[in-house]
Amino acid sequence: MTEERILISGDHYLGGLLLFFYRTIRRHLLLLVLPTVVVMALAFFVARQLPPVYGVQVSMRIGKVDGVEAVNAQDTMLRINSQSFKRHVLQSMNFSADNDRSAQLVLTSLTSRPETANTLAVFVRAATKQDVRRAVDVTIRLLNQEQEEIRGPLVADINQQLVASDANIARLLQARDTASALTKAAFEAPQPESAAAISQKILLLDLVSRNEQELANAQTERRVLARRLSPLRTYPAALVDADSAAPARMSLRSSTAMIVGGALTLLVCLLYAFILKPRIASARR
Repeated sequence: MTEERILISGDHYLGGLLLFFYRTIRRHLLLLVLPTVVVMALAFFVARQLPPVYGVQVSMRIGKVDGVEAVNAQDTMLRINSQSFKRHVLQSMNFSADNDRSAQLVLTSLTSRPETANTLAVFVRAATKQDVRRAVDVTIRLLNQEQEEIRGPLVADINQQLVASDANIARLLQARDTASALTKAAFEAPQPESAAAISQKILLLDLVSRNEQELANAQTERRVLARRLSPLRTYPAALVDADSAAPARMSLRSSTAMIVGGALTLLVCLLYAFILKPRIASARR
């Protein structure tokens, strides 16, 4: 038994394939063009009738007290994604979830997900840019209000320590002034250098030295306490970059809908034409 192999070069194969495409497209040109034009026109006019939808994704940093999260990122994310919180947002925006389009969009789209160790990505949509901005602002404000129950006592405790530290520093400053005055008077007094006078001067100098050391320690402690409430370590939840949180249009544009609809229709018609030709040929046989 012998086998005959017909070798076809790549150029002949490509030329035959292109010729097949050309003949198929020419034969079914009306089938390709007419549905494509109709679908493009329909997609254009339908897209123009659709109401606009705006959305934004922002980065929100988690609030902290003394460098520690008041509520961890996971719990904050779950809270934002809960239906009860979303409805609270709608109530604060004076929306009714039953008859307002923006309210429905906010209710269904407000979500958050982890972004970094200290930030969450928050996404929301609404019918207008103003409603999108309001939804973001209200979300952050409500989070801070809820977390204030945790942050408040921690911040108040540090403030109390600051008040006590300030009182201690004031007492030490007053003691330094008194000790300095007594020491100056002892050294300027015209009295003989008796043993008692020398001992008194030594005691006063030692008192001034110990008071200065306590004052330095108290001032260092006060700086540490103030640093715990500095904006770098204690801050509420807020946007990472408020200037970049500009709502953008999310709904399909008329031109985009026309191009996508036309391309998909043309592709379907091409596939149909390529399938239809072999069927016609076999039917003629």
